[in-house]
Amino acid sequence: MDEVENLLTWSTLRPEKYVITVFLDITGAFDNVAWAALQMDLSYLGASPHMRRLVAEYLSGRTATMTIGGVSKSGSILGPVLWNVTMESLLRTNFPDHVSIQAYADDIAISIAGPTRNSIIQRAELALIPILEWEEARGLSFSATKSQALMTKGDLVPGFTVAFGNDKIVSVDSVKYLGLWLDSDRSYKTHVKSLVESKHNLFSRLRGASGSGDKNTGGDKKTGVTSKSATVWINRSVQDYVHRSAAGPRGCTSTRSRVVMVSGQGRGKATTKLPQTGNDEEIHGESVNVLAGRWAATQKGRWTYLCFPDIRHRLSLPIALSHEVSQLQTGHGNFNAKLAALGLQPSPMCACGNGEEDVRHVVFDCSVHDPHRTKLKLSVYRAGLAWPCSMADMVSSKGTYEALVKFAKEAVYFTRQQEPD
Repeated sequence: MDEVENLLTWSTLRPEKYVITVFLDITGAFDNVAWAALQMDLSYLGASPHMRRLVAEYLSGRTATMTIGGVSKSGSILGPVLWNVTMESLLRTNFPDHVSIQAYADDIAISIAGPTRNSIIQRAELALIPILEWEEARGLSFSATKSQALMTKGDLVPGFTVAFGNDKIVSVDSVKYLGLWLDSDRSYKTHVKSLVESKHNLFSRLRGASGSGDKNTGGDKKTGVTSKSATVWINRSVQDYVHRSAAGPRGCTSTRSRVVMVSGQGRGKATTKLPQTGNDEEIHGESVNVLAGRWAATQKGRWTYLCFPDIRHRLSLPIALSHEVSQLQTGHGNFNAKLAALGLQPSPMCACGNGEEDVRHVVFDCSVHDPHRTKLKLSVYRAGLAWPCSMADMVSSKGTYEALVKFAKEAVYFTRQQEPD
């Protein structure tokens, strides 16, 4: 769910009046990837010659025979990983600042911001050009008829089109993305309607399984319990997923830090539109008080505490999390000092030679990251702050937080490029 949250948060935080998001449909996905292009992408990501030969062998004319009992086996263990390699080359495309792209499996969403209707259409058509080039180079094919565009900020009447090569992508008023129906007005009415219809069909089947419909009063009780249990399971499932996204690359971020990091994730417009009783608000307030007390008292997650000392303030921030920026907010990541403490790196020293490589060193001091830090420092000065500022100040301003996210992505990518095969 954090992919949806990131998409909507980016749209909300853009200063432009309009944001359009194009949801692209790939025909065949990994089944049609050109192997030569995949090898090129592996090389670009720094895969060793041995690994590239291994993948080439895996993809070259291999057959296997097995006897199975009545059902066919499907799926591939390595396939999704290699598809991620292919997608990585697209995600690393150097788009302008008014463009944001994200992907989950083969679901691609690209958001484009602009001040006017004409500008977002023109910018969208330009942003789609490198995607078409990526498609052609890798032997893939997009379905323009199945692809859709949705206004994720600003009110424009749907029905206009965006050029996509020789085809057109039509704008609509609702799109299903990662299992969730998104409306241009963020009312989620389409999603609620879809849930009601699916629940009606489910309940009809349950009634049929339990007896003859209205005459069996036990059927209503069973469906009521099923509905309640499904709600509990779904909420817990979403929370577990968000916690994993903030757990750091090795899952070693402290539990308290994770709770603070993901506080407010999912508490968007869909939640606030639900009716709340006074008792609900009281329970929420008490829960926040308990969490705030524990957060102040614990000795764990102290770097995250420097970022978010006030739980209530954290709840008010429309922050989109990612793997890269989570490392800078937790201190758990691909830092030599942390890896050495875990026994995964022989030395804690930084490549710059000026101290141990921990999160503070990377953000504020490391000379290796001076080029990446330029825009971050500029955003801090524009916010009226002195450099170095506190981490709490850096994550509390829209401009500085966006600059921190950009710094995190550039720094992490640069570090990966410098790692030996």
